[in-house]
Amino acid sequence: MELMRSKSNPKDGFVSPDDCSTTLKTTKEPVFLSEVVYDGQVEQGVEFDYVLPDYYPDIFKVLKCSLTPCVVSHSISGNQLYCDGVVYIKVLYLSRESNTVNCIEQRYTYSKTVEMGKSADKSEINSDNAVVHLSPKTDYCNCRAVSGRRIDVRGAVSCKVKVTSTRESQMITGVSGLGTETRNTTLNYCGEKLTASRQFVVREDIETGVGSSGISSIVHHCVNVTVTDYKIVANKVIVKGEALIKALYLKNTANSANSDGEFIMSEPQNENEGDTIESNINSPTQEAEVMEAVIPLSQIMDLSGVNENHVCFVNLSVMDCDLEIKAGDANTDDYNRLFSCDLTVDCTITAHLEKEVMPLTDMYSVDYESSFMKSVMRIETMPHIIERQLSLKGMVECTENVGPGNLQEVYDSRCDISSVVCRVRENNDSGETSFNELVITGQANMQIMGRLDSNSPVFIEKTEPFELVTEMGEFSVAKTVPENFIIEPNLQVVNTTFSLSSENRVELRVVLKLSGCLYQMHSIEVIKEISVNQDAPKAKEDAYALKLYYAEKNEEVWNIAKRYNTGAGAIIAENDMECDRISEPCMLLIPIV
Repeated sequence: MELMRSKSNPKDGFVSPDDCSTTLKTTKEPVFLSEVVYDGQVEQGVEFDYVLPDYYPDIFKVLKCSLTPCVVSHSISGNQLYCDGVVYIKVLYLSRESNTVNCIEQRYTYSKTVEMGKSADKSEINSDNAVVHLSPKTDYCNCRAVSGRRIDVRGAVSCKVKVTSTRESQMITGVSGLGTETRNTTLNYCGEKLTASRQFVVREDIETGVGSSGISSIVHHCVNVTVTDYKIVANKVIVKGEALIKALYLKNTANSANSDGEFIMSEPQNENEGDTIESNINSPTQEAEVMEAVIPLSQIMDLSGVNENHVCFVNLSVMDCDLEIKAGDANTDDYNRLFSCDLTVDCTITAHLEKEVMPLTDMYSVDYESSFMKSVMRIETMPHIIERQLSLKGMVECTENVGPGNLQEVYDSRCDISSVVCRVRENNDSGETSFNELVITGQANMQIMGRLDSNSPVFIEKTEPFELVTEMGEFSVAKTVPENFIIEPNLQVVNTTFSLSSENRVELRVVLKLSGCLYQMHSIEVIKEISVNQDAPKAKEDAYALKLYYAEKNEEVWNIAKRYNTGAGAIIAENDMECDRISEPCMLLIPIV
């Protein structure tokens, strides 16, 4: 603690009451407080009733029906958050006549408006420093064949929404006049955050290396984005990154029959009837193949006021990825051998700068009766940037319910992560409570696609909860509770590999990347209002100029001065003390002012 007198004195930093002003003056400084202005969830129902075109075969068995939600754009106006989303509906089914897999894909678009209310000081939310966290997920999906020519899909998706913003508040840091004595504490905290967010689209043609027979269909695809580097230059942040795209697709072969049991799928036609993507049954045999491609990303973000002293957290997230077979002239070499990729990415930058402030924590007047009111202020420390690579294992089993026969071959595997929560856990291994572990929980949906020894294609999935633990790393942690840590995690699947073991079991190994800002919250009581009653002067003891006081070890001079209605600086000067805490029991001279 630092002890201060309202007016400086060249000798001891405090003044006698005779030098005090007859008016009370307060000094205030702005501080920037981070607050959550909205934390909730929006939901959207999905209904899809579809009648097959005449050239499609009848439905015999539905292999897979999936809903993939994406938020393609968002914006803040006033106290409202506007979100535009799309849900990709994909249905894979088999006909009775063959093992050809038929695919239907539909886009379901929607818009949502979120009422966020107002900030703590009743003002509107400042969109310039608001940070929006969106986590869409599928709640459920049911698909049934109403008849051989009609399917009915019912489901729901939801999106977890969390919006944080920074607001300015005034903090009393000094008081002068009317014989006031003040006590301040030095506080280092994360000051005003500079934020910038932009959504951009990258369009790229991807070569596959497929021969002249061309690509037939895309079964599924996924993408993850990472930041590789960033640089601060003249109120701008140059961001470099890359997107890894992985797709399971089917290529045509020269064979006209499925004698070898290849995974086959119908050839796609051009889009018609709105957004529906359909497939034709008249196609040669096709083989499954996995494609991986890397697309470089680059953005120059305007961020006024940012400099090299700021600690920046740069986050890239996928909002939408549309991967299609590029249409072209059948007579050209690249006919049905290229993918056309439209990738929508959100880039968000949060710049942090450490600030120092000296809030007023206690005061009194040696001349008049005084009082004050306190309030609790929650402030954030400078963040600890978290970047971890984690691993997850799971087992998917092919049971009799999937189909007759044993699992012969696996073409691809994937894993979808949802409902991610990250928290700090206490560790008592050394006998003392410490906070050095991050616990990440969520749901993992593990999927494989392959074929049985009866040549029937299969799609198997299993959803199960997971818990991962990693160390926080070098992070200075004050004595606190786990609830005082805040992190909004970004957990992405980097890669999924598999190994086919015996007894129809497939082991999946998933590589994950965790990134985010870890903040520690401090609660401090500060004075927000002061009152000095000039109509109630304090009685003076004119008979004494000094008093003797026996001080115990670790007593604070401030408390002694307040008890005797004198200045703490005067006690320190009178006794030639070097600090404001008693190191050993001793006799003190107390000057009476």
